[in-house]
Amino acid sequence: MRRGNPHLIGAAVLVSCLTLAAQAAAQQGSGIAGVVRDDSGAVLPGVTVEAASPALIEKTRSAITDGAGQYKIVNELTTNFTAQVNADLKVGALEESVTVSGASPLVDVQSAQVSQQVTRPVLDAIPTGRSVQAIGKVLPGITTSGGERGGVDVGGTAGFQSVTLNSHGSRGDNVYQIDGMTVQSGIGNGTAAQYYNDGQFEEYTYTTSAIPAEVAYGGVRIQMTSKEGGNAFHGYGLAQIEPWQTSNFTTDLEKAGLRVPDGVMELWDTQVSLGGPIKKDRLWFFTVHRYNGGNFLVGNSFYRDQAVCDQFGTDAERAHGCQGVDDNYELSNVARLTWQATKNHKIAGFYSKENKQRGHRELAAGVSPESSTPQDMRLSYSAALKWQAPLTNKLLWDAGVSQYFLNYTFTYLPGAAAYQNLGYQDLTLSTRWGARPGGLFHRNNYKRYYSASLAYVTGSHALKGGVQYNHAVEDSYYNVDPWHMVAQFRAGAASSVLVDNTPVFNKPGHDESGLFFQDSWTLKRLTINPGIRYDWFHPWVAEQTAPASPWLPERHFAAIDDMLSFKNWSPRFGVIYNLLGNGKTALKANVGKYVAIMGNGQADLYNPLGVLTDQRTWRDINGDLFPQYNEVGPSTLSNFGTRAPRFGHRRLLSPDVLRPGADGEHAGEREHRLHARADSRSARRRPDDHRLQPQSREAGPDQSGRYNVEDQPPVLGRHRSVGNGPVWRGRSPVRRCVVWRQLAGSVRRRRSELHRKPGDPGLGPAVLQAVGAMEAVVQVRRLHAAASRYAGQRDAQQLSGQFRERHLRCHPRDLSGAGADVHHRAARRSVEP
Repeated sequence: MRRGNPHLIGAAVLVSCLTLAAQAAAQQGSGIAGVVRDDSGAVLPGVTVEAASPALIEKTRSAITDGAGQYKIVNELTTNFTAQVNADLKVGALEESVTVSGASPLVDVQSAQVSQQVTRPVLDAIPTGRSVQAIGKVLPGITTSGGERGGVDVGGTAGFQSVTLNSHGSRGDNVYQIDGMTVQSGIGNGTAAQYYNDGQFEEYTYTTSAIPAEVAYGGVRIQMTSKEGGNAFHGYGLAQIEPWQTSNFTTDLEKAGLRVPDGVMELWDTQVSLGGPIKKDRLWFFTVHRYNGGNFLVGNSFYRDQAVCDQFGTDAERAHGCQGVDDNYELSNVARLTWQATKNHKIAGFYSKENKQRGHRELAAGVSPESSTPQDMRLSYSAALKWQAPLTNKLLWDAGVSQYFLNYTFTYLPGAAAYQNLGYQDLTLSTRWGARPGGLFHRNNYKRYYSASLAYVTGSHALKGGVQYNHAVEDSYYNVDPWHMVAQFRAGAASSVLVDNTPVFNKPGHDESGLFFQDSWTLKRLTINPGIRYDWFHPWVAEQTAPASPWLPERHFAAIDDMLSFKNWSPRFGVIYNLLGNGKTALKANVGKYVAIMGNGQADLYNPLGVLTDQRTWRDINGDLFPQYNEVGPSTLSNFGTRAPRFGHRRLLSPDVLRPGADGEHAGEREHRLHARADSRSARRRPDDHRLQPQSREAGPDQSGRYNVEDQPPVLGRHRSVGNGPVWRGRSPVRRCVVWRQLAGSVRRRRSELHRKPGDPGLGPAVLQAVGAMEAVVQVRRLHAAASRYAGQRDAQQLSGQFRERHLRCHPRDLSGAGADVHHRAARRSVEP
């Protein structure tokens, strides 16, 4: 124990088991804070407070209380939560020990952020998919958009295509960070993420409001805390191989035209990990290997031609009457090293290799299996390197670099050769067969992030500043080879063809940088979180050449580097009031401005070379149902391939365009700790948003006319420009209640509710968990169809459960034991129009 200065009253806070620090190793801006008083209640300035934890680089860290008796010890390696630890020191005593153990306080009186943590025990128990998005959808206030099977991932059945997380009606901007380093691709709008290895992480943290200035974007911030090994060897093993599914297929659905419903054939997930010391107290390692997958029968998807099924179909397809099978697997390997270079300098890095294979992507009702596409992602990877150092008890240094390489291809399946690699569609029957209409596709996308920050921490003050830079470049290839068209029918009769402008080579990219300052200042019961951020974003397009096709000559376009660079200031301000002074009730408010996350899609807005189709008439003169070039009518686009938008004509830029994003986020929240295991929260949030839209305007300075339609047909005499659409404002009042209660020492219950204003889509999950000889976890989700602007949404319900039988006396994460747990899962999902 460190002794204080004999001329001062000394104190030491020994944190032997601080849950947040021990379970979560690698996130931003957390620690412990409090006030030191004597036995009369008077504050004690000049007291040395020392914290010890395995998560601290130097094992122990100290701080000195200020004139108000306040201290703060910040750990840049833990999650977004500051635990309140107050110490009472008797008069005349030189030091006092306080041991903090068990669960952390439920109310954070140091930060206005709205964050929800999901720790490893919960991750292992809940009966949903093991992706970071599937876990996020369980939390109050978070929904998903995109993906497959309605975006509802029951036990991993929809985890092979990433989705977007949305919160309280905000933009679908997602920021994925591993150990504080951003790791995601630059394609599209920049939100796409990799398929992270669940076994790599100890904890997920989802922040949905009052995101600090170190992050440019709003939406949902997802922080993933890595496992990193230690001074003892630990292993983990997991095997889930039982696919259970019920069916709501009825005679009414059969009469409506559904021959067979979706079905689960196989569903598996296996993980093996090992971590430990290479050199004790100096060099640690951790590695995890995961192999998961699933094969699913697709309702109303059958081979159009029995002969094609017999020759090219898989064994599983032939065994199920030539029904389409959506077959998937993921193979992920992660290696991590942590090096304690000196007492105060720690360097850690990881490399994650991702190989996702989808045998029949785009398979759906009405699609003959040979018309889907195999997706190959075997070359994708992510990596990061981070250097952290407490330079003094008040100065903390953090710097790092990360890179994500996304690589995937779409090709034709062997069965497409039976149709000479030509794609077919029946517009009346909504069916598709032959080759994939989108043709061949290949994409390489690199995105690298650099960041550095310095934090200055005193008893009541924590100031952090930093710089960030990222660079992204892409090289993609599209080709509907060899015919460069798709044949279209109406009720079996030749009707039209879709002519495309491939082959196309796209080379967009962007550079982005940011500078931020974030402060936290405590004045008695009041804490303020001011912040300011400056962002610069510059898109560009490299030189591009497209070879000739039967429809177009060779095209060449010079590099474009004079696009508008966005420059934005984003202020943030949060205030927290410790209402009763005991850390059990907090009133919070925040206001902030955020920019939209952007990727290479911003450069594509101005790119003269992009993929587009031209629908033309088709007269099947010889009656062979195969379009000949002389049977295809003229283009419906004027100056096809030379001046039409995206066929060789460069888009112009509105001079008053603004970067999309949230003009302002206004939110208020009340948190109250009911008792040791119960917490209630209520919040109200309003985002103001504006977005970037292509617009068509009359040519000439004296003409007007604006059409906010994304894919409006080109009109002679007009040009296409890019400008801002109208500001969208939405109110999202939310009441959230999370309760943990222990019953009879063996049953634990958690319930969470979310209520939204009518007109906004809502979500209300509930979780029931019993712990002991048998464990049952039930998750109920309902997405309500709303009025007016949400009229197109469906009503979806999901019920899933997991039951665990205890065999012998071994925990599944402890490989040194003599037994294992066996998990049984059951799931049900229904979607109604």
